[in-house]
Amino acid sequence: MSFGTGDPEMARSVTVGGEFSVRSRAEDCWDDPPSDVAVYCVPGVPEGLTYGFNIIHRTDGIKTPSNTEYRFSYSTVAGTATEGVDYEEASGTFAIAVGDASTPEAHVPTLQDALDESDEVFAVHIVGMGETLPFRDGFTDAYVVKPILDDDDQPSVSIADASGLEDAVGNLPFDVTLNTASGKKITLDYATADGGATEGSDYTGRSGTLTFDPGDTKKTVEVTVTTDDIHEADETFTVRLS
Repeated sequence: MSFGTGDPEMARSVTVGGEFSVRSRAEDCWDDPPSDVAVYCVPGVPEGLTYGFNIIHRTDGIKTPSNTEYRFSYSTVAGTATEGVDYEEASGTFAIAVGDASTPEAHVPTLQDALDESDEVFAVHIVGMGETLPFRDGFTDAYVVKPILDDDDQPSVSIADASGLEDAVGNLPFDVTLNTASGKKITLDYATADGGATEGSDYTGRSGTLTFDPGDTKKTVEVTVTTDDIHEADETFTVRLS
């Protein structure tokens, strides 16, 4: 199963059953359910923080004490987020006791890292236990989808100078480097520009796109230098990144 992040503008309360909803510390949202389960999602929590949730009893949309005990089990499920890397495994049971209006709050810690990466999601699988199941339309379970929001800075980029004798150098290699690896694909456009050297007579102009796949930190742009018999001062050109 793949989990989406839904639309956080859809609603503030997510109804799990005719009288129940899942509540989180953030605004809740709805995600289209597949045919076999009810799926619900909440806007993301920044990595390193703890996601808290519980189930509340409602009557006509209002939180009210329950006349029946309802028991639930819950467990985390990996999506694009990885257990032990992006969040800690969590599982257990909780109940809405007679006279109570909600379960105790359960918690899923997310894990901080220094990697610039895309937002990732995991889910909490909630299953109704016992003979009385509160989920809507006969469902016996629900998934609450939780995005983990990346809060790490993008890598910075630098390009090294290159120099050589025009009769010997052939191609000048300009190394383009990220100060740290990223978990995302990064693209940079480059183009040569005249300084004292002139495109066509002193070097062959180049332009294009560099692609850093996740984990890459170095790419090289090679520019061909033109040899001539003219006695002249040293000349320069520039490789610009954008």
